[in-house]
Amino acid sequence: MATYEEASRTKDEYENELFEQHPNIVSIAPQLIFVEGRPTDNAHIVIGIDPALKEQNVVDIPLQLQLVNRENVRTDEIIAVEIVEEGEIRPEAWGARKRPCPGGYSIGHYQITAGTLGLHVKVDGNYGYILSNNHVLANTNNASVGDAILQPGPADGGTPSDDTIATLNRWVPVDTGGVVANEVDCALAFVGAMWTPELTQYVKFIGTPRSVAAATVGQRIRKASRTTTLKWGGILSTNASVNATGLGRFANQLKYDPITRPGDSGATIWDANALTVLGLHFATSASAGYGNKIDLVFQHLGAAMNFTAPDGATVNFPAVAIDI
Repeated sequence: MATYEEASRTKDEYENELFEQHPNIVSIAPQLIFVEGRPTDNAHIVIGIDPALKEQNVVDIPLQLQLVNRENVRTDEIIAVEIVEEGEIRPEAWGARKRPCPGGYSIGHYQITAGTLGLHVKVDGNYGYILSNNHVLANTNNASVGDAILQPGPADGGTPSDDTIATLNRWVPVDTGGVVANEVDCALAFVGAMWTPELTQYVKFIGTPRSVAAATVGQRIRKASRTTTLKWGGILSTNASVNATGLGRFANQLKYDPITRPGDSGATIWDANALTVLGLHFATSASAGYGNKIDLVFQHLGAAMNFTAPDGATVNFPAVAIDI
């Protein structure tokens, strides 16, 4: 039997090979084995497939892999692989207009449908910034600094003339090509220095965040979001890799119970019993939800960035410090 750490190392070793050889794979994650509803100390690798993708037959996917040791060498020991029909992994409605608006409500770039306002955060010590996904606030890279952010999002009736709550401030570009693995799907919108009439630090039915932390396998979680409102679940893996439709490939992701649906993208993932934020939800399938680790969100989003936008404009973001 393998430990979770051994399963995680093995998954990292085979990940590129499996994705390249089997286009019907949509996720790969180390997970603990459950017996009678309780997690054991033993782990395996769970591979999710989309049956609609017919390029490769599921029987071609190996049912066991050589275990990888601490030196990252494949050994003669084996680890079991479980294959599940997960279906397509899609980006993810409290859809009303709300002022001041708490986390969990509908929001979006003026050219998208709608996602979820994840969190009110500080930038360089100053409040007034909204955290959500790139594909929610920056239209999957197809946006410009200063674009209107609507609350509620367009799918819930928001219009630029009546419902602009913020403007797009910065985002981490997402590589949608499916070859380079992303770690985050995140962006910030700026409400303004006088944010109190528009925004609150409170997240609907959860509270005001006090800390951020790394998630652990088996940890009980909760989230508040536009479509499915308040839901609880558990962390299944802390090292999942996924192919998300329209967004590309992601590595080092949180995988959790299916507590989200379309429209929930941008919601924050919290510890079930504490005011601690663990992740930023960005995609869902029929059998699981996926989120970025919150420490990586703050790290990538706060880093200095220089890139060319789809419209050809050069974008320069200085380094900033992001916190709750």
